[in-house]
Amino acid sequence: MDGATYATLQGAINAAQDNDTIAVTEDINLSSAISIMKDITLLASGGNYKVTLGINANFRVQDGFDLTLGGGSDTEVLTLSGPQRTIITVANGNIEINNGAKLLATGPRNMVLDLYDPKASGKITGRHLESSGSIAISMTNGARLEEISGGTIIGKTHSLYMYDEDTKINLISGGTFRNLAASPERWANVQVDGKAQIGEISNGDFFAEQEIAALRLLRGGTIGKISGGRFICAYTKLTANYYGRGIDIVALGDPSGIGEISGGTFDGEIGVLLLEDGAFINKISGGTFLGGEAGLQNDIGGTIDIISNAIITSTNVGLLNVGTINEIGSNTEITGDSIALWNYASNHPNAIIKLISGGKFTSVSASGEAFLNETTVNMISGGIFIGGFHAINSTTLSSTSPAKIDTISGGVFYAQTTGDPSFVTINLANPLILEPFLLTNKGKARFWGNEGSIFNDEALVIYPADYRMSTATETISDIVGVGFKYLTKSLYTVNFNSNGGSAVAEQTDIPRSSLITEPTPPIKSEYTFSGWYKEDTLTNAWKFDTDTVTDNITLYAKWTSKGGSGNNNSNNNSNNNNSSNNNNSSSGAPSATLLVQGIDKQSGEIIYSKSSSVIVGTTETINALAIEGYHLDTGSKKTETITFKAGENKVVFFYSKNIEAIPELETGEHIKYINGYPDGSVKPGSSITRAEAAAIYFRLIKDENKNIAVNGTFSDVGGDTWYAQSVNYLASQGILVGYRDGTFKPRQTITRAEFAAIASRFDNLLTNENTSFKDVSIDHWAAAYIDSAYTKGWINGYPDGSFRPASSITRAEVVKIINNMLNRKIELSDIPSDAVQYKDLTKKHWAYCYIIEASTEHSYTRKDNGFELWK
Repeated sequence: MDGATYATLQGAINAAQDNDTIAVTEDINLSSAISIMKDITLLASGGNYKVTLGINANFRVQDGFDLTLGGGSDTEVLTLSGPQRTIITVANGNIEINNGAKLLATGPRNMVLDLYDPKASGKITGRHLESSGSIAISMTNGARLEEISGGTIIGKTHSLYMYDEDTKINLISGGTFRNLAASPERWANVQVDGKAQIGEISNGDFFAEQEIAALRLLRGGTIGKISGGRFICAYTKLTANYYGRGIDIVALGDPSGIGEISGGTFDGEIGVLLLEDGAFINKISGGTFLGGEAGLQNDIGGTIDIISNAIITSTNVGLLNVGTINEIGSNTEITGDSIALWNYASNHPNAIIKLISGGKFTSVSASGEAFLNETTVNMISGGIFIGGFHAINSTTLSSTSPAKIDTISGGVFYAQTTGDPSFVTINLANPLILEPFLLTNKGKARFWGNEGSIFNDEALVIYPADYRMSTATETISDIVGVGFKYLTKSLYTVNFNSNGGSAVAEQTDIPRSSLITEPTPPIKSEYTFSGWYKEDTLTNAWKFDTDTVTDNITLYAKWTSKGGSGNNNSNNNSNNNNSSNNNNSSSGAPSATLLVQGIDKQSGEIIYSKSSSVIVGTTETINALAIEGYHLDTGSKKTETITFKAGENKVVFFYSKNIEAIPELETGEHIKYINGYPDGSVKPGSSITRAEAAAIYFRLIKDENKNIAVNGTFSDVGGDTWYAQSVNYLASQGILVGYRDGTFKPRQTITRAEFAAIASRFDNLLTNENTSFKDVSIDHWAAAYIDSAYTKGWINGYPDGSFRPASSITRAEVVKIINNMLNRKIELSDIPSDAVQYKDLTKKHWAYCYIIEASTEHSYTRKDNGFELWK
């Protein structure tokens, strides 16, 4: 203003011309309202200064004029502060707030900025707006903001409240939005209500530290697109019916929702919630959804058109659907500790997922399910489903819910947990149609079978004409070391392996149960052809006049040396190491031997040595043996493939002794080490697998370095399996021992003897002079371990004096042994009334106290009798 100085702010504003800048150079007290009737900029100069507004004072922007606050400086800040209802009102006018301006509304029911007219507009680029009593920014009656690109905006009930049709913010590209809380079950930090709109949110931090949602769309409120930003609700003190949400969409009669989510992070007890008829998200093409209860919950009445390229994760259920999802597509990762995807019935049996065409669905728990379907799925044509007990469980306890998957034409289905015939890959309550998807000899879908069983009831599975489930298996790149079956067309191919003879053409398109034509015999120099055989071991001859084709097969040529009576099979690919081959030098081939040795790398001592006859020119894969007290040295391979030469062939594996210190188990802190199942049971009488036993003990070990990767010893424990670290670590410590063929058999049910041996390796052996049980002989491999555990009071036998070492151990027996080892015990009368309960475990069950203690994390003191009192 040409350097003029004025005694009052009102005087300066009255004297100002359009587009003038007024610099405040001292603190000011203002007692009356100021109407902005020209375009001006108001800022601090030479320091930080404060304009204190009296109860009747505020700024009113009207009549088409502009007010700009702040000059962009962080060191020259003008603060407007007062207790009146509104600091700044904008009717027919424009407001711009930049760095260098700070607005504080300090009254009990006040607002910082109120845009309440269709001709009200503005832009916010920075600094600070805060209301300690109500709303920081209120927009109603069609008011508009061009952009919010920065600043900190804090309100007690709402940091930003928008209401009425045509009320709109074109873009939020930055800023921090927080709330101070009033009624946490009622308010949201940012609320877009009554058909108000936000064009796009590309960035910004939205925090609900004391309220139910970081952002809420209500009664017709919409957002065109969310491409970035963080929406986090950290409030966890709500009632059982209210979970904190990153975003919630509550339609209440008017379509409310988001056109597209392509990015951003959504975090709360529920990451994003859709609720009531009309709640929608047209497209999810990215973003990270995190939740304690659910990462994404599409509740009753909600509709999501398509989900792809998103990460959805929860410590309970990844994605919970009670509404309509039209498609879940590619590159979506959905993970839940208990259930990855739940099509939930509740009181709404009409929930539907129309198509699952891709994605990865993983349950973390060994007792979990990748997909629990209680309602309807029209089609699964793709996706990878990795569950614990089931990849898909399509059943329900509700008589009104369909629990129906119409068709599966593609996808990968894998249930990791074994040991019980009921742990099938796909559990069905209603008929399922399988479609091959491709008009080839193989369908697109891949199915893992628990000990041969894919489905709980084959009578419910409708196979397409001319197709059946294969007996052969294939591996896939996503799940290493697992064989999957597939639909195969009942037209088969027969290959002929001539074992070094002339080539024989394959025979294709052979109908099921048909005879095949015997081909012209192959030729091999110095040998006479002796027929075709079903196995590469040349055991069973193929009879062309009676044998029929029921699968794709390979037949192997048998040869007899013209100089002798022996047979020659030059395609022996046995995987059994140290095995002798009956085909020797009598066939005319040069003689050869194989020497396999295990050597202690430190001492050079030979731990084991085995020699066998082999055939020159053949190839075998040799597996390192599992040796108690040793683990494979870090630099040693666990397998070696060798093509045999004449003379001696030698394979050496190097081992290191296990460390002498026995791993220490957690005895002080009583963590939860077993879980129940999603159906509310704990299955005390069910068996467990060897992998599950390893996981339980691994969970209880105190070693802070236990999660550091360990070189695996066992040929059947893939590095990507859920149990690999548990097994490999315990093997490296000498706690776990595998089988002589180099395997661990992780999915095999663990026996009572095997479990007693594992338990006893955590302590020095203590034995009686005689064996403790009539069915455990002195030379039984586990006798010392069983006697030690019995002497220490960890295990018991049966009333008839037996131990039944070869019987599978039950979950209840496992818990009792471990609790005895760790001195974890509580009396029935001291179990709290609100302790976890299971539908198949009554207080009369002998293991009730053991199981409740083991499945509840707790702090405690000890009574005089040694039993626990929980705090």
